[in-house]
Amino acid sequence: MDAARKIIHMPEADLLNLFTECYSAVCTSVQVFLKYDASEAIEKIRQYEQEKEQQIQIGDEVNGKGGRGIITKISDDGNHFNVMWENGSTGYYMREDFKKTGKHFPEIAEVLRKMQEVRE
Repeated sequence: MDAARKIIHMPEADLLNLFTECYSAVCTSVQVFLKYDASEAIEKIRQYEQEKEQQIQIGDEVNGKGGRGIITKISDDGNHFNVMWENGSTGYYMREDFKKTGKHFPEIAEVLRKMQEVRE
């Protein structure tokens, strides 16, 4: 049941990427339920969640060459980050320079999102 709920609430683009055997440009949860047995679907969802967990997001605390910092922006290509370091300085860096510490600050992510909306 939990796997079915996750499939139903998964964004369509993620469904299409995860269940690549869908034969159209649109992949719906109904197509997934008809095409895959439960164990296959559960395994694909487990992989999806592990990959999502490893992705660095705005508001994540990271360790890098400069010490600890918080991600404040992710570039459009997803390979560069703006980081605010503990001392208040900021910089623009490559993805491979960082590892997540496991801490996430949703309040910071929300403030940064609202600031970006105001600028647009």
